[in-house]
Amino acid sequence: MLTAWYIGNHSKDGFMARLGYALIRLGQIGQKYGRATHCEGIVVGPWWSCTIAGASRRDGAQVRFKTVDLMHGHWVILDVPHWDAVAFTAEAEKLAGTPYSDIGAASSASMLVGLFVRLAGVHVAELGQWCSRFILDCNKVQGAEDMSVSEAMAVALALPGTRDVTAEYFATPKP
Repeated sequence: MLTAWYIGNHSKDGFMARLGYALIRLGQIGQKYGRATHCEGIVVGPWWSCTIAGASRRDGAQVRFKTVDLMHGHWVILDVPHWDAVAFTAEAEKLAGTPYSDIGAASSASMLVGLFVRLAGVHVAELGQWCSRFILDCNKVQGAEDMSVSEAMAVALALPGTRDVTAEYFATPKP
């Protein structure tokens, strides 16, 4: 299964989106893949017209599928053979329309926020989906609601056979 991990600078986003991504990166300081702020599952297609599945505040604050043109230099593409693309897509279809959870995303990206959320008695798993949880949930990874984007990327990279195929993926010329 191919997965996409956003490492771009968010320069085209509005102030609030950039602030959110800056807070994600701040919460991931010291993590090996702390530059990653978002992740998607690639369902089908080449980089200039691929269908992705993920959970995003930007796209109606829900789990959704969409066709996009991924920009080289903004994404790391991992081939995770341990994860099955067909099973992922089936799980994603079941979750389509599930609300996005800002609280869940914040609590997974920051240990401090996570602590306060848990002390308040909030069960983030009941609040909805966010990108890292969605990718891991669809691939049956335990503890998905506690992992940041950086930690989810580390999980994917730790699986046997996982490769960074970014150069290969973007090497195909756009017609």
